[in-house]
Amino acid sequence: MSLLDDASLLVTPNAYKEGKLYSVIPSDGSGDLSVNRATTATRVNASGLVELVPYNLFQYSEQFDNAVWSKVRFSATANTTTAPDGTLTADTISMTQEGSLYRTIYQVVSGSTLTYTASVYFKYIDRQYIQFSFDGAFSVSQRVNIDLLNGVITADSMNGGSILTSVGDGWYKLTATSTGANTQPNFYIWAIDTGTNARGVLSTGTGSTFIWGAQLVEGTEPRDYYPTETRLNIPRLDYSLGSCPNILLEPQRTNLLTYSEQFNIWNLSGGIVVSENAATSPSGTLTGSKIIPPIGTSTSFFISKPAVGNCLSIYAKAAEKTKILLYSGVAGSNAYFDLSSGQVLTTLSDVVSAKIEPIGNDGWYRCSVIWNTNSTLIRVYAADTDNNTSVTGDGTSGIYIWRTTRSG
Repeated sequence: MSLLDDASLLVTPNAYKEGKLYSVIPSDGSGDLSVNRATTATRVNASGLVELVPYNLFQYSEQFDNAVWSKVRFSATANTTTAPDGTLTADTISMTQEGSLYRTIYQVVSGSTLTYTASVYFKYIDRQYIQFSFDGAFSVSQRVNIDLLNGVITADSMNGGSILTSVGDGWYKLTATSTGANTQPNFYIWAIDTGTNARGVLSTGTGSTFIWGAQLVEGTEPRDYYPTETRLNIPRLDYSLGSCPNILLEPQRTNLLTYSEQFNIWNLSGGIVVSENAATSPSGTLTGSKIIPPIGTSTSFFISKPAVGNCLSIYAKAAEKTKILLYSGVAGSNAYFDLSSGQVLTTLSDVVSAKIEPIGNDGWYRCSVIWNTNSTLIRVYAADTDNNTSVTGDGTSGIYIWRTTRSG
């Protein structure tokens, strides 16, 4: 008799939904595990890419009647028609007042990057024109107008472009990409009167539209639609060790570093340059940056940012330069890493530990260091040699970097 035959509890990591991880043995539900998390976090997925769990940043992506969707002279009625996936989960949004007034439904999202792609499904009832915009402090001018009666985009000022796709039964999927000035990509749907209306204008009359499946993801690439409720209680299944996933059970951590991917708005010293969207990052999106020392030789070419804590990790990849130096601002905190061989090099006296881990198969590594001193600064250098802050630049050579995490 095998261990499988003797098992009283067998959980398969492939069978789960929000808040639940299902057991195979017993099969009556008594062995199912409840999942309760306080925050979202990342994992390595089956394709070897680093992603948020879940990657859809919207809460209650199919429940527009939920209070997380703010409504101004709009109402939402749940489960009024068949959605594109064949379930009775699509809602109706309706204008609630006549007259020339603003009418919108929106959700505010706190993100961690500057570029986002949104998607949502619409179906015509009796309101012909709908507008979508990224709004708030993220972007005040970009919008796309759609004609649901004829299934066409009538105006588009999104800086990443928009696509309207027919998915059958009168449903259209709108996908739009935008890059903003900060990390708060508020998502607005407006009622408009004509196909050429400007962003967020007054509209008149009444009318309704079917809506379903809102999604917001980091980067420029659309993802397969992932339904959410609170977004928090989804098991993290990690594929770092191979084709069979492991359930990640870790203490809660908070990234103390703001703008953890926007290196171009860090402090740039000595003429160093940050080139954004210069490489495909471990997330599979074009969000990797390149730090490039200027022409000449110096020890003062680095990027830095105030951030309290004694732990730091950063994703890095060799380009023309192959070594990276992490420094906490405290004497003796230098930690050097070789991005061509995947090795930790010299660490000085304030370093408690340093580690380098391969991520995927595209040359990316996660470099991490723990310092003895709880400092208030971090610096990232491109280095030419081990245990030496001097670097010679030609104006184009550098290293690739991506998401940074600081904790205490």
